[in-house]
Amino acid sequence: MAITAENAVASEGLSFEESFRLSLADRGIYLDNAQEAALSTLSLLVTGGKKGGWIKSLFSKDDKRGVYLWGEPGRGKTVLMDGYYELVDTSKRRVHFHEFLRDMHQRMALLSGSKERFKIATKEFCEGIDLLCFDEFHVHDIADSVFIGKVLEALLSHGIRIVATSNYQPDGLMPDPVSHERFKPTIALINKHFDIVHLDGKQDYRTQHEIDHSCFFDPLDARTERAFERLFKAMEPQTTIEVCHIEVANRWIECHAVGRKAVWTDFDMLCKAQRSYVDYLDLAEQFEVLMLSGMTARSLENPNTVKRFLWLIDVLYDKDKGLVLSSERNYEVMLKNASGVDDLNRTLSRLHEMSRTFKSPLP
Repeated sequence: MAITAENAVASEGLSFEESFRLSLADRGIYLDNAQEAALSTLSLLVTGGKKGGWIKSLFSKDDKRGVYLWGEPGRGKTVLMDGYYELVDTSKRRVHFHEFLRDMHQRMALLSGSKERFKIATKEFCEGIDLLCFDEFHVHDIADSVFIGKVLEALLSHGIRIVATSNYQPDGLMPDPVSHERFKPTIALINKHFDIVHLDGKQDYRTQHEIDHSCFFDPLDARTERAFERLFKAMEPQTTIEVCHIEVANRWIECHAVGRKAVWTDFDMLCKAQRSYVDYLDLAEQFEVLMLSGMTARSLENPNTVKRFLWLIDVLYDKDKGLVLSSERNYEVMLKNASGVDDLNRTLSRLHEMSRTFKSPLP
């Protein structure tokens, strides 16, 4: 049974922070100084700085309703949030930020005939929740920026506690200068109602292991094509490699091959075409492994194509899905030279981690 803040304190006389450290130590994880400071802040969100636990902390001093953890990739933001989520004994929900946006948009679409659809959709989402944990809070799409501000304000007005992780400090959200100006009220809201914690450790824990690049192939030649064919057949021995189509988010995508667990399609089909994170969430829910072939330097000259690729990696990583990628040159070199890359360090870190954990069926 998972340790909760309530039963750990009751049965062993442990504080929330001691229970938290114990749960991480069981997995061989020990906090550095910056993470310890973050833990202290998270602890206040549980206790309000005094006895009485979660309920008495709902309106703690300074009107703080949440904790905003930010820093470079691999500094332990998600580990801290997940450990916190596991321990806190309350009604709660953890969601990747892309999934949250999709959920809200879908709820509002179902209420398209109502003038109160935003209010109703938010109330439905909040029903029965005391704690909401957002992983990867970031804003790059102007279409979502105003909407996010309204939703965040509504969540706080419902008394929900929020823990969010981000690669950006609040003032660095929505980095495009023109769009950033429109997002300032939301930034002010975050700064007012969240304790802002910077995780600035020097170690990227996701890149300290040996990397196996067996899921990344270059250049784009006949040898790479044969490797893709062998890899797909190893994963899907009963499936014929032939051009076919799959439906993703109510639209059709042409593929080289589709199996029960793996799908093979082109980079341009998923990233150059007009796609969104909704498409990628649907794709990740259908398959365990995505084989993506044909990433070229020319494709990456388009900032929108790059943005979609970064969205795709975010979704695959968060859903713990496999990626096999073929590119014109080494993928790291290509991304570093691409146009309009946001969060490059995060993406490279995630690609390294996905490479390390990918279980290739080839000998």
